[in-house]
This record gives sequence, structure tokens and C-alpha cells, in this order.
Amino acid sequence: MFENMRDSISSEMEKIFQPIEKVEGIGDLTPLKSECVESFFKSETFDPESFRKDALLRVHELKKRARRVPIESRELVEKAAEELHDLFFGKMYRHILEKEYEWIDKKRELLSDTERGDPSKDAFGLALSGGGIRSATFNLGLLQAMQRYGVLPAVDYLSTVSGGGYIGSSLTWLRYVKPEIESPYGTKRKDHAGTGGKVLAWLRDHGNYLTPGNGLSTWSLIGAFLGSVLVNIAILLPIFMFLTAIVYLSAPANIFLWAGIGSILIYLLCIAKVVLQRGWRQKVSYFAQRKDRERTGNILMTGTLLLAIGSIPPLHDYIHTHLSGWIGEVSLSSVAAGLASFLGAYRHTKTKKSAPSGTVSLLLSAGVALMLYGVIVWIYHLIYISEPGSEAVMPALISFTAAALILLLGANAKKSPKIALAFAVAVFAVSIFACCIGVSNTSPLTGFEKFFLASVPLSALFAGFTKINYVSMHRYYRNRLMEAFFPWSVVDVPVAKADSFLLKDMKPAKTPYHIINTNVNMVGSGRTKERERGGDNFILSPCFCGSDVTGYRSTDIFASGGMNLATAFSISGAAVDPNTYATRSKPISFVMSLLNARLGYWIENPREIEGAERIGWSYYYYIFKELFGKGLNENEKYIHLADGGHFENLGLYELIRRKCRYIVVSDAGKDPVFTFGDLAHIIELARVDFGAEIEIDTRPLRPYGENRISETAFVQGQIKYEDGTVGDMIYIKTTVIKDLPEDIYSYRRTNPSFPDQTTADQFFDESQFEAYRELGYQIGKRLCRVSAEKGFRAIFDLSLTKPTKC
Repeated sequence: MFENMRDSISSEMEKIFQPIEKVEGIGDLTPLKSECVESFFKSETFDPESFRKDALLRVHELKKRARRVPIESRELVEKAAEELHDLFFGKMYRHILEKEYEWIDKKRELLSDTERGDPSKDAFGLALSGGGIRSATFNLGLLQAMQRYGVLPAVDYLSTVSGGGYIGSSLTWLRYVKPEIESPYGTKRKDHAGTGGKVLAWLRDHGNYLTPGNGLSTWSLIGAFLGSVLVNIAILLPIFMFLTAIVYLSAPANIFLWAGIGSILIYLLCIAKVVLQRGWRQKVSYFAQRKDRERTGNILMTGTLLLAIGSIPPLHDYIHTHLSGWIGEVSLSSVAAGLASFLGAYRHTKTKKSAPSGTVSLLLSAGVALMLYGVIVWIYHLIYISEPGSEAVMPALISFTAAALILLLGANAKKSPKIALAFAVAVFAVSIFACCIGVSNTSPLTGFEKFFLASVPLSALFAGFTKINYVSMHRYYRNRLMEAFFPWSVVDVPVAKADSFLLKDMKPAKTPYHIINTNVNMVGSGRTKERERGGDNFILSPCFCGSDVTGYRSTDIFASGGMNLATAFSISGAAVDPNTYATRSKPISFVMSLLNARLGYWIENPREIEGAERIGWSYYYYIFKELFGKGLNENEKYIHLADGGHFENLGLYELIRRKCRYIVVSDAGKDPVFTFGDLAHIIELARVDFGAEIEIDTRPLRPYGENRISETAFVQGQIKYEDGTVGDMIYIKTTVIKDLPEDIYSYRRTNPSFPDQTTADQFFDESQFEAYRELGYQIGKRLCRVSAEKGFRAIFDLSLTKPTKC
């Protein structure tokens, strides 16, 4: 396959390898270059999985060589490795498109829509934006209108983000499990008593999806969150106490203070060296200067940390001597001051879409530092008053031996997890008995020692047998969304079928090819672009899953083929997550990770040559990654996925990548002052990543007058792709227009922020649900009715049926 491209591929390889051929220590690149070229032409039948593995082996070989070269050349070789990766996966992406076009061709055949031609030239994409339940409800009305006027069957690609994915996945699921239902949500009055009306009633009843009733109340939500917090604390607190004890019991109390002072003196000497070098006019290479700055920064950071650690013993001694009984108040005051600093600064981060900086960043860091300082002061006090002696050695050995055995059982519990868990519980029980009762009858352990020695194996038990994706709020959130948008009982489908409906089972059907957009966290990436953006667009779809930066895997192989639709669209809507564009401040991410306040999902990296097993018993490793934001990059075995809106909130990115000829995009994001921020963002991304230009005039969408009424709710734009082809786009905005039903105006008079109520409001009652749904439906009707007008006709000539009479 692609044999006529051999010369072109060889030329591309030459461009990549030529700048590094003379690098010292790189070795002979000729065999590797030849292997890379031959990887493209191994067989006439393209096997994506075999090609992916072969490509990654070549990339890994070049990265291995990068570690052998001098430091000043290493970055150049690593860049070549990334360029090689991009070249390989550029070819794989062409194959992905071919598979998608085959899928769409079969879908068109099922709909007897065979006159449209080549989907690579006339694909019709529908994008549903993020915005939580607000977006889902508005887009529900839009889908009803598009179905009624025969436009929806013509859609080839359905690209959804976050809240748009709630209703988009609902449509996809209903189309698969009940393909005989022509209008899943009903489109006219006579559908009211039919299946469509019942499905619509189900969705309306579940607008308050987080606390839907039937035993699940606000207390259930609070209980789920507190449970996830307690699990995290039970796992992390003993480790934190252990590290604190090791620090202060393993060395004289004042050694850290002196080490800190020494580090600061070394820092000052390094600064003096830099100044004197300049004074002597000594020529220093760029890399030497860079290394000096890196070294001095690390020394200063280490010195400051050592001073903080070393200050606690003298501070404690002073308070204990001169302010007896006040140690608790001092500790609590430090925590309270830190909390006030953190919360005060955090309020200012909510109004920005970029990482905190300046004073806000300083106050956030100071807040976390003060809270940790107060907690360490109190732990040191507990250690001080307990005066641990030699009698605690044997219980400690028992405790840590039990913890190691429990972790070992958890790591090898793949075949018989229940048996391993039973043994682990038995080990835990025996260790508690031995530590607290059977070891030291003559010298009883203090309460603090008993707590510490018992909590270490408990931490190991939870960490060893807890799956990180199951103990955060992700699972609660995912299950509530599945219950709300997969109305299994209405369409007489077993709940197990709704819960486990897999992406790989989404074969060609009478429904669009569904692209679910998520964000792969890349705050620790070696690539400047991905690191600055905080991530890359990662798709979950019927044929392939992945992103540019990670590469792609076939969906039937990715995550052992176990990714289901409910989990996929829940990940796409995981708005609350550490280390995102809104929480990229390390202090904020640290606190969120500590409290287990995350909805994101850990999953295998498509870059893994053989693929990784589904993530299980590595809790310590991954929670510490989240706490400190380290290891979140394209090279790790597992990656972290979260809300697709953290990368691009309209769902347009993948449709522009596919050069769709026709696009309808529904923007239901919160934008009360009509800045069109999400639209501006995708215009920038399209230009930078794809060389595409989006031309659109949004002025008719902006409301005017006292009643804030817009002239229209949609405008046409044009996309000029880099190859010279053109795409037509209709951009829909949630706004109030003339001649709507009176209940919409009445709801707005009562709720002036409609239709831009906060995304934090995920608890829709009937009137709120109907206001958004009917607004989407009315705007959709007007959109479809202008199909005869010049400019819009090209898109709506794709309709397969005539409008259905009301």
C-alpha cells in the first residue's frame, strides 16, 4: 500500500535524519532510516496494529540513541524522534479516515442515500458543544427539529463535547438498541403518547440527574463525595505521617535548619560565580549558562524547603516552653490562614481561562504551604509527646511487613482478586492484633503509635485493592449520566445492556459516526505546544481511539476493547479535574487531588507497543502524579483523560481535521456577554494546526435593546481548508429571538440569566428543562425552514425526507 509514495517517504525521512546524522554518539543511522522507510511498504494489506507497533519500535530506538548523545544535542535528537512519530502516525491517520469513510458509505447504503457521492468530499458534520445539562437540553430540542425536517439522517459525523455528548450519546445508544424507532425523542404532537414522548418524559424527569430521587438524594451525592475524600485520606495520611516521622526521627532536630542555611549560602556563591564570570568577560556557552540557571534554581528551592522543615523543631520547642498548651492553636491558625489565602485567591481564578499568575499564584502557593506547615507542626507535636522508643521497633517491622505483603497480593491479584483480598484482610487483621495487643505488654504503645502502626497496613489495603477510576467521583457521575440519558426501561432494554454497551459494537447503522472528544492531560509534556495548551484532543470513536500526540489504536483493541459508551461520554464531560486549563495552578491541583475531587479517567496510552492492561492496583503511583502534576505526558504507560472542553469546547476540531464539506455547530456554552470565546479559540486552533481559515460574522447574533433580543440565532460561515477546498458552516448560538412561545419569555423574566445560566447548575427542574429544550427546538425549526434561502440551501439539500406535518 502507498508504494507510489516511496520517494516521498524517503525524502521526508531524509529531512528528519539529516540534521542529526553528525551528532556525536548517535551511531550509524542508515539501517534505522532504511527500516523506517520499509515499515511503510511491508505488505499490500495495511494492518494498523502491526504498523503501529513497528512504528513505535523505530521511534523508541531513536529515543534510546538520544540518551547516548551529549546534553547539548539531546533536544535535537528527541525532536527528530517526535517528528518521526508524527510522520508514521500521519500515514495511520489516512488509514483511519479510509475506515471512517467506509463506515459512512455503509450507513448511507442502509438509508438508501447512495446519490451523495464520496464522503471524503461531501461529508456533513454536526457538532454539539459542551455546557453540561444546559447544552444537552438545548441540543435535544435542536435534534428534534432536525429529525422532523429530515436533516438529521443526512448527518455523517456527530462530534460531541461534554454536555453535548450527553444527548449525542443518548441518540447514538437509542439508534443502536432500537433502530426501528424513527424519532427517538418525538417530533410532533401525536408522538406525545408514543415511545418518543415517553423517552422525552424520561429525560425531562432526569434533568436533576445528580440527585434523581428513588433513593438517590442530595445526601447520596454528599455521601459519595465524602466517601471518595475519606478513601484518599486513609491512603495518603499514613504515608504523609510516615515521611514526617522519618524526617524528624532520622536526624538531629537542627540539622535541616543548618542544611537549609548552607543551601542558601551555596546559592549565593553560585550567583557570585555567574557575576564574576561576566566581570572576567569569560565566554560561557549557552548550554552552560542554562545549566547554571537550572542548578541555582534547584538549590534555592531545596534551601527554602530545608529551612521550612528545620524551623519546625525550634518553633515547637519555643511554644512548648513559653506558651505551654498553645501548640494546637498555633497549628490551627496556620491552617486557617492558609485556607483563607487559598480560597481568597481561588475566587479570582474562576473568572479566567488561563493558569493563575502573579499575586494570585503567590497567594495560592502560600495558602497550601501554610496549611501543610500547620499540619506538620501538629504531627511533630504528636511525635514529640509520644517519645517513640525501642519498644516500637518490633510493631513497626510487623506493620511495614504486613503493608508490603498486602501490596504484593494486590499487584498479583489479576486471576483471583477475591482470594487475594481475603488473604490481604487476614494479614491486616493479624498485623493490627500483633501491633496493638500482642507485642508489648510490658511497654504499652501510645495512642499515636497504635494509630500510626495500624494505619500503614490499612493504607496498603486500600491502595492495593482500590481501582483509582472507581473511588473518585467519576463512577458516581458516570452512573447518574447513564441512568439519565439511556432510558432503558422505556425502550424495554435490560439495564446491563445500557451499562455495558461498547464502542467497538457500534458498527455501521442508520446513525452518524460518533466522535466523542476528550482532553488528554499533557501538562508535563516535552512538546511545548501540548504543554502550553495543557493537553491534546483525544477521540473515542467506533473505529479508533487516540490523538495526534499519543497516536491511535483500533477501538476493538484499545483498553482491551472494553471502553463503553457510558464511560466515554462521561469522560468527555469530566469538567472537574486537577491539572486542566482551569486548574493548572499546582496548589489548586494539589488540593483537588488530595480531596479526590476529580471526574477524569486513567487509561492506557496508545503509544504502548503491546498495549497496557486496564489500570488496576497502582493507586500510590497515579495519585502522586495527580498531586504534583508530574508524569502527565505522552510517554507514560497510562494517560489521564478529562473534559474535551478543556481543549476545544465546540466539537469543531475533528470535523475541520476531516475537511467536512458541510458543518452545523451548536454553541450552548455559557457566554452571557457574547464574547464568542469558544468560537475564537477554534478559529485559532484551525489556523495553527490545520492551516484552515474560518470566516464568519457574529454581529447578527448579539442581543440588543432592553429585552436583549437577537436578530437571529444562527449565521453562516465558511471554512477555507489548506488544500483549497471550502466548507460551509452554520453556527448556532443559544440566544433569545422574536416570536418564541410565551413560556420561554416568562421563564426568562423570572430567570434573567437564561439562556446562559451557570454550568455549575446541573439540577434542572421541569420548567428549566422545557425552556432550554423548546428554545433549541424553535431555533432548529427556523434553521431548517430557511433551507430554501440562498447560502443555506447547499447544506439542507442533503435532507432525505420532507418536513413532517405537525
